[in-house]
Amino acid sequence: MSIENIYRISFKSRLIAAREMAGYSMQELGDKAGLSKQAISKFENGILSPSSDAVIRLANAMNLSEDYFFKEEGAEPNITLASISLREKKKLILNEFEIIKKDTVDYIMREIELEKIADNKLYFKNPIADLSIKSQKDAEKAAKQLRKKWNLGNVQIPNVVDLLENKGIKVYEVERSENFEGFAAWAGTIPVIVINKAIKEVTRIRFTTLHELGHLVLQFIENLDEKTIERLCDTFSGELLFPTEAVIIEFGGKRTKISIEELKNIKEKYGFSISAIILSALKSNIIDSETYDDWKRNYNQWYNEKRDFGKYSGSEKPQRFNKLLYTCLIEGRISLGKASVLAKINEGELKKHFHSLERYNIN
Repeated sequence: MSIENIYRISFKSRLIAAREMAGYSMQELGDKAGLSKQAISKFENGILSPSSDAVIRLANAMNLSEDYFFKEEGAEPNITLASISLREKKKLILNEFEIIKKDTVDYIMREIELEKIADNKLYFKNPIADLSIKSQKDAEKAAKQLRKKWNLGNVQIPNVVDLLENKGIKVYEVERSENFEGFAAWAGTIPVIVINKAIKEVTRIRFTTLHELGHLVLQFIENLDEKTIERLCDTFSGELLFPTEAVIIEFGGKRTKISIEELKNIKEKYGFSISAIILSALKSNIIDSETYDDWKRNYNQWYNEKRDFGKYSGSEKPQRFNKLLYTCLIEGRISLGKASVLAKINEGELKKHFHSLERYNIN
């Protein structure tokens, strides 16, 4: 039996169960959902597959989640987020944070379901779990070891989010005010990072994402205060994005002067902010504290003059969900209706998003 037939059986049996539990006749459910009695009958007999719009209408009519109709037997149970690291607690009202958490869990469960359909599940393994972190040197060592374990060398990381998704970390994108940077959490054994797509500066997203990775993989000693942990995660993120060895190569030894063009080139190459680049030069002993102060003054002056600081050309957006969805559609593992429910967009929009679906006659 094909996967599509399994889902057809699952849908019709769940529809019958839900309708009977709600106490509706076919006619009553059809009236409430804005569908004909004949359509309800065809759905329940497996003669007709419902469109995504019909699924949404039926779910709303019986006060159910759309996912109710498609979840596999033995599917992943409800999950919750734990060990949440959130820096902006005071800036986010409780209700907003609860909404973000709920949306994040919903996204994770939909991606888990897609992974099952695609038979493509990734398992995260922390390659630096044996390191104990208590100082800046420890955080730098952890970043170097992670680069080594993940075979990153000392070159730039082209796409941070893509790297983490391919390592089994779920990355979810929300859109909130720029006061909210993001957070890290665990959904059982699944590591989760939430980022804010309202942040327009890509270098900031890259740094924040790896900062949150620090919260997931660094094993801090007990009794470290929150501020120290945040600083160590910053150190970890900075060393991952612009490792000491690369700093030395880029600056070519001890320096006292710097041009805005040099800083722009480094920013555009490594996807690292100019202020962070200057700090990296100090930490790597390329400059002393006096030169650091001079460079910072220059940077502030350039900023006030609205000088061009260059722009990192890369993009940082989660892609794994869409890749899995596209694969499942092209391989015939999933119907367009089921895909649109999982993606939470209607079938027309889904076809627009994946232009080649028409060519493959997917409907």
